[in-house]
Amino acid sequence: MTVSFVGAASAEATSITLPSHQAGDLIVIFAGRTGSTGPPSVPAGWRFAAQSSVSGVTPPAIAASVGWKIAASSAETSGTWTNADMVLAVVVRDDANLLVIGGIGKTTGLSTTVNYQPLLANSGQSIQGMRRTSSYVLLPVMATSNTSDIDTPPTASTSKIVSLAGTAAIEMAIHRTNAEVASFANTNYTANESVRYATWTIEILDTGYAKTAAASFRPVNIRGGADQ
Repeated sequence: MTVSFVGAASAEATSITLPSHQAGDLIVIFAGRTGSTGPPSVPAGWRFAAQSSVSGVTPPAIAASVGWKIAASSAETSGTWTNADMVLAVVVRDDANLLVIGGIGKTTGLSTTVNYQPLLANSGQSIQGMRRTSSYVLLPVMATSNTSDIDTPPTASTSKIVSLAGTAAIEMAIHRTNAEVASFANTNYTANESVRYATWTIEILDTGYAKTAAASFRPVNIRGGADQ
C-alpha cells in the first residue's frame, strides 16, 4: 500500500474542524482532558479505538480517548468530544484500499521516561484485529505539562504529525513511523520533566478492500459481540 498523511489539526476545544479529506480516507481523533479520570466521550458515528485514564493530584489526573472513522464524504465533522480539553485530528489515505485501526498497545506512567508499548507482527496484541506483517504505526501521547517536550518523536524512526501545548497544563502529540514496519519495539523517550503520561501504539491496517467498498465495509469485532 502507499499511505499518505494528508493533514492534521489541533484545538483546545471539545470539537475540531477536520483537515481536508475525501471519501475513503481514515480519520483518527485523539481527545484528552486533565483533572479527571473520566475520558472524553466518543461521539456517535465514530468507532472507539482506546481509552486510558490515570489518577493523581500532583501532577493531576489525565484521561484520553481515541476514535476513528472511514470518511463517507469530503464533509465529515468531528462531533463533540464531551469533557475534552484538547482535540487532535489526523487524516490518512491509501492510494487504493480502505485503512482501519488494527493492533493497539497502550500504557501509562509517572516519570521522566515516557514509554511506548511494542506491537509485534502477527501477534494477538490487538483490540480490533491482528497485526499485519507490515504497517504504519501512529503514536499518540498525552502528558500533564505543556512544557514536557513530548512533541519530540520518541525515536529517530518516527516523525511528528501534530502537537499542541495547551493552557490546561496538557501537552498532546501524535507521531508516526516514517515507513511501514514489520513490528514496533518497546521504546522510551526522556521528557524534560517528570510527567503523568499516557501513550498508545496504534497500527494503521490495510483492509484489502478497495475504497469503492467504503459504504458497505463493516469492521468486525473478533472478540465476539456486536460488530464495531
